[in-house]
Amino acid sequence: MLIKNTENFSFRDYFDPDHPFFYFVGSQKQKAIVRIRRVNTLELIVDYHEELMTRDEMKGFLVIKDKQGILNVSVTLQRDQQEGKKLDFITLIPDLKNISIANRREYYRIDFKPPLSCEVQDASQNKFTAQLYDMGADGIGLTCDANLRGGDLYQITIPIKIEETTPVRLPVFVIRESEKKMSETDTVKFYGARFVVGKGSAGLVAFTEEMRSSIIRYINALLIRQKKKL
Repeated sequence: MLIKNTENFSFRDYFDPDHPFFYFVGSQKQKAIVRIRRVNTLELIVDYHEELMTRDEMKGFLVIKDKQGILNVSVTLQRDQQEGKKLDFITLIPDLKNISIANRREYYRIDFKPPLSCEVQDASQNKFTAQLYDMGADGIGLTCDANLRGGDLYQITIPIKIEETTPVRLPVFVIRESEKKMSETDTVKFYGARFVVGKGSAGLVAFTEEMRSSIIRYINALLIRQKKKL
């Protein structure tokens, strides 16, 4: 989503101090990363990186506060740094006509509080107990008794009713693993999994757009009921 009104734009409104990095693509089309030291309204002050000194313009992104998306931006070097001053940092200036936001999630997600107890099955028919924390038409967030492998396909059985089906069985493709703090002393592995159309394997059905539409209708119905209770 392109930011149209940039008169009041400030990096301070988006910068996440817990994720102080600027990601960009170098001259050899290799992904690169540089640490952000601080931000001003229209300045990114980052560590020295040779690739940034050799390009007239650089496209990259930074993670938005609360991990709710990314800020895509084209940047150029501050003029005095282009003239050859020896510094251990670089000041990047944004092109205000080329700033956009990409949401981390394409679809709205609902949170389950408390989480739902579910069953996860792998392609070898092994079954594990899982806790479902959120769900949207693009994927789910869960913890599991077993170690789920990134890039593998699983089937999750959820004790809810979608359309006329209960429980619901959905194929999910694990894409990331992180740490979730449950209490002051307890931390568990948290998995992000996506619904990928056409992804299937022996014993596990493939996800379809019809399944996605059913999930959207289910979530919309839940939201309507929640609003009526307010």
